[in-house]
Amino acid sequence: MDLQRAGIVLAWTSIPATLGTARWPLVPVALHISLEQAPMGTGHKTEVHILGFANAYGAPFAVLWTLILSPVWLASQPSMQITLALATAASLADLELIDAARDARALQVSFSIDPTAALARLRQGLPTTEIWQEHGTAGVRMDEVVPLVLWAHLAFFASRHQATLVSLQWKAVFVLTFKVPYPLSPLFVILDTFGPTALIALAVPLIRIWNVAPLVAMPDTSSSSGPGPGRQPTPAQEPQPQPMSQARFAVLAAVRAALGMSLCLGAPLLSSALSAAWLRRHLMVWKVFALWYMLGAAELLCVDVAVLGGLWLGIGRIVTRIAHMFVLPAPTASASSGPVEGQ
Repeated sequence: MDLQRAGIVLAWTSIPATLGTARWPLVPVALHISLEQAPMGTGHKTEVHILGFANAYGAPFAVLWTLILSPVWLASQPSMQITLALATAASLADLELIDAARDARALQVSFSIDPTAALARLRQGLPTTEIWQEHGTAGVRMDEVVPLVLWAHLAFFASRHQATLVSLQWKAVFVLTFKVPYPLSPLFVILDTFGPTALIALAVPLIRIWNVAPLVAMPDTSSSSGPGPGRQPTPAQEPQPQPMSQARFAVLAAVRAALGMSLCLGAPLLSSALSAAWLRRHLMVWKVFALWYMLGAAELLCVDVAVLGGLWLGIGRIVTRIAHMFVLPAPTASASSGPVEGQ
């Protein structure tokens, strides 16, 4: 009877997450595209409305993150579940703050270079300047990565985990049953111990792809009052530049954010190794210093696996599918962001 109840609980909790995770690689987008006929003079014109275009990269990755959250939540103790809920809310709030600070920096740079062109772009509802890709998307600041590193450590220690083997939460084995079923028991212990750290590390690419549109429209300079400083007037017959693709910048920014996360965890690991080597004759070397080195190595391994999986499965699939939808150039290492090839 106990195994039957465990099977029912496991089915109700794992089947939706499993089906969602299996379906996500097939449809890694979160866009709603609709066509409407609008009157235009004596005829009609077709308008295409894309809901979710401004966050086309970040929204599907957030869906993938919540799918990974489900098994970690199931294997966690109640104290860890509260910590995961607070970490999720804090991560979303941090993403919005980073996006607001990024917009403020881009606005400041654009007005310092060409105030007239920046004001024209704001009136048209466009990003502030042509250098939006360089200063607003591809740049990664360490003060944006460090909060996630601190939350990863907090999520580990908030549930009474320590850098010792005796602090392992063996109660996670009995989440579904009073017995020890294999291979669920070792899996639940691993998820309860290192799942929150890997989960928060998986959210690192969101720092640079949140609220980033696949295309950046260029300004209509003919509608401005006049040319700005250092600009030549554009003839009426000259075609306006086409939108610029953000695919390559999104990939590079996500890779830089992932490298920043690994660097922040690699520095304490190096210091722990040096401390253990320097104090190798200390009486407490195998009770304190070596254990901190082992914990740092395990955390760095989990973080590397999480960020590599997020970049390969998440960012790779999202950017490729959106590039096929909007006929964008492939985000290769040597290719630069160019105009739309069609449609």
